[in-house]
Amino acid sequence: GFGCIAECCNHPLSPTMRQAMSTSFLTRPIFSDAKVAAMFGDAGFAARLLEVEAALARAQANLGVIPQEASREIDRVARALTLDPSELEAGVAAAGVPVPVLVAALRRAVAEPHKDWVHFGATSQDIVDCALLLSLREAMALIAPRLAAIIDGLDPLRPANAETLMAGRTRGQLATPITFGLRAAYWAQPCIDLEGELSALSLSAFRVQFGGAAGAQTAIAPHGPAIANELAKELDLSPGAPWHTARAPLRQIAFWATRLITALAKIANDTILSSRSEIGEVSAG
Repeated sequence: GFGCIAECCNHPLSPTMRQAMSTSFLTRPIFSDAKVAAMFGDAGFAARLLEVEAALARAQANLGVIPQEASREIDRVARALTLDPSELEAGVAAAGVPVPVLVAALRRAVAEPHKDWVHFGATSQDIVDCALLLSLREAMALIAPRLAAIIDGLDPLRPANAETLMAGRTRGQLATPITFGLRAAYWAQPCIDLEGELSALSLSAFRVQFGGAAGAQTAIAPHGPAIANELAKELDLSPGAPWHTARAPLRQIAFWATRLITALAKIANDTILSSRSEIGEVSAG
């Protein structure tokens, strides 16, 4: 019952089980997408973290907060640096985030006297959140045309089957007749809604995160707000106040993705039900 569900929710899959689900030949084709997985894999996400550190240095140099020479050196090193995933993993185990280990590696690679300007005035959560948004934006750029293709595939089913009768169902039981064209329209509508929300989502959810220590931007006062705005420009994110405790941007993206999964699951479940041998109303081509 609900008690079992609650218990399961309080005991998520162990890291080992999650890793097995994403890397096993048995589950990888079902639970993973190779292109999206690469965006959030060790190499892909580490590159995003370094991209944010480089953008931060450029933003600060643009405002005269750090020397231009330091910005150029940090940017050069960040673009070429390869990080050891095992070291980042150990850093997460020790600090909860990989950024201290990443910053230490970046500072070792940056030439004197510029290394002290690495990560200047930032906090770990700034780097992780901005990197996460960059990876999510890349994933959304991949998902958007796929969603459009689904809508395009459903569109001709509506007029072509406007008079194709089939059984309607309520709670799995036969109800008044409907047409297959109407069912296709119902499948398409939430997908169309979700596609229509993408522009607004890109503005409201993909917002820069820069709060510095304690999230108040005081660690680099009085430049905090200006750096946040300049960092947003460098990363092509929307400007905004720090959101690292509210998590609103990530919640918005997760809500959108959950609704997309629900819409696609509806299509799949209806197709499975209607294509059962004893029903045979539709077949998946």
